[in-house]
Amino acid sequence: MHEEEIVNRVAQYLKAMGWQIRSLHYPGAQGGLSLRRARRRRVVPDIVATKDGVGVLVVEVKSFFDGADAAKALAVARSAEFEEERTRLSQILQAEGPWFAAVAFAGPGPPNPPAGVAMLIVGPEGVDVQAAPLELSPHLSSLPS
Repeated sequence: MHEEEIVNRVAQYLKAMGWQIRSLHYPGAQGGLSLRRARRRRVVPDIVATKDGVGVLVVEVKSFFDGADAAKALAVARSAEFEEERTRLSQILQAEGPWFAAVAFAGPGPPNPPAGVAMLIVGPEGVDVQAAPLELSPHLSSLPS
């Protein structure tokens, strides 16, 4: 499955779960919501979504699971390196609450998923959510997409 298709399916799934898609960045595209970091290139997440009363979800998409993308999403959502950017973008997006990290890919998932990162596994039947942080799980319940 191509990354573009995964981006589209995950965006549709998140919308069905009540999330508002704030930014989509397709492979090879220019633009999208970016986060600055000191002396290094900007980071442009593949999907940024918000949900009232929940927070902000940063999703990195690949055709298959990539640990580097999981680390990237987690860094954007949690690391001190991006704290000022999260504050700035939360104000722009008018979003309150914590930032969460997720990776989306066509299965199978890793045998030991990284802690703190939701796994959105995209297949022919829809999106299967695995290993979501406890406080995020109710907002990503598995439904056919």
